[in-house]
Amino acid sequence: MNIDVSIKLDEESAMNPEKTEVASGWVEIEDCIKFPVRVRKYTDKEGALKMFVTYPQRRNGEKYEGIVYPHDAEVRNEIEEKVLNAVKKEAVKGIGLPPVESVRVSIVKQNKATPVALRGFATVKIAGMTINGITIKEGKQGLFIQMPQYKSGGEYRDTVYGTNKGIHALMKNKVLEAYDEVLKGEQKHQEEKKEQEQTEQQEKQTEQEAQKTEQQTENTEQEKLSEIKAVSGITHLVSNSYIDRFIQNFQEQDKQGMLEVFSEAEKEIANAAFTENSSAVRLQGAVMADDNRVIDVSFHNSWDPRQQIPSNDYLTQKIEARIYADGSIKGFITLVEKKSKSLKNAEKNYNEVLSLWKELTKQERIEIPREQHKPETRQKAVPVPGFR
Repeated sequence: MNIDVSIKLDEESAMNPEKTEVASGWVEIEDCIKFPVRVRKYTDKEGALKMFVTYPQRRNGEKYEGIVYPHDAEVRNEIEEKVLNAVKKEAVKGIGLPPVESVRVSIVKQNKATPVALRGFATVKIAGMTINGITIKEGKQGLFIQMPQYKSGGEYRDTVYGTNKGIHALMKNKVLEAYDEVLKGEQKHQEEKKEQEQTEQQEKQTEQEAQKTEQQTENTEQEKLSEIKAVSGITHLVSNSYIDRFIQNFQEQDKQGMLEVFSEAEKEIANAAFTENSSAVRLQGAVMADDNRVIDVSFHNSWDPRQQIPSNDYLTQKIEARIYADGSIKGFITLVEKKSKSLKNAEKNYNEVLSLWKELTKQERIEIPREQHKPETRQKAVPVPGFR
């Protein structure tokens, strides 16, 4: 029996487990009868995927009746064998397809509210050929690609196209994958740009706040010289030669020279301030002064022996110097500084810098004032050098 079959495979439906129809087409018998058929799929009890052929039907009341169907079992078997073979042949057309060599995608930003929106353009290299002008569009069913077209007789026709659905599906998948990667890259770039702008804004605000704080500190320092001069604890003045040498070393940024001068000169040493449990020195200052100049050198420490959890900020130990003349601050410099976020290293740095400080100020030990243990008996503090 002469049976001709023309079948079209619906690849998307075939891959979708929720859909049953996988193909449709026509069957022609003995060049005299032609009718449509559909191929459907199902999964049997063993989990195997099966396919079967359905014939045209019409509704008669609450039931359906066949319009045309084979009443001969041999004819049925022959028709279904040819139809299912045609489906399998279509399904394997995608096997052995040439690889897509590369895909280049450019994004198009379109804000117009249209049923089908243009999202980008793509160039594909396949089978030794380059295809330019593939458009990426988005409709109600999602993203899809459209091959380059030309207009003829008022209609648009594809200039180039795949010879079967397998080729078209291959190019579509590769183009949309590349589009997705480019889109993610642009989104990441925009996020990084926004984050950078926020960081720059925060840095600008921090810088402005730092400048404000610096100005406030400078104003405080200008008031401090008057306070230092008024402190009765300064009972004698240092030889001008020490002050001159210290300032000269400061101008040359010779830190070792400044430390040597400070060590040699007589100085007024203020009482030390301690951590809350009086287990470590927090701050102590010493002053060298002549008629109109003051060199204020101080030891600073932010490490506390009671701290158990490492700090997010650096724990620092440093020796600083400020130069005052004619009622205003003239210079500031950090002579020694150590810092660490490790509690163990911070303790080591504290002992080293404190040892140097005691050597510079000729203090064998720094006594904890009795007032530290009796805060209720402490008198109102008198401003002294080294206290901030």
